[in-house]
Amino acid sequence: MAAPSSPTLPGNSATTTNGTLTKINIGTRRSQLAIAQVDSIIQQLKDATAAAGSPEKYEYVPHVVSTMADENQVKSFSAFDSKSIWTEELEALLVEGKLDVVVHCLKGA
Repeated sequence: MAAPSSPTLPGNSATTTNGTLTKINIGTRRSQLAIAQVDSIIQQLKDATAAAGSPEKYEYVPHVVSTMADENQVKSFSAFDSKSIWTEELEALLVEGKLDVVVHCLKGA
């Protein structure tokens, strides 16, 4: 089985300044729900920064990451060799400083 794909991200530091914009890299899984939630959060962040009077300071960049569980939808959950089959790749990118924030979907809450 091929390793799950990771996004192409800038250098070692997730938050970068490009001219006058600070880029905020936001990671999520490739599920439709996770992507919809990241889009909603980005809109909320844009609304909040606009209300605070600084909408042009930030660029929110979503990065969709394929996780172990996304890549192998046949294997039973108990057969995976990891506790965090939905988030491990995202957590690694966060620890490496390639993402600033991770959004993981919440179902049935």
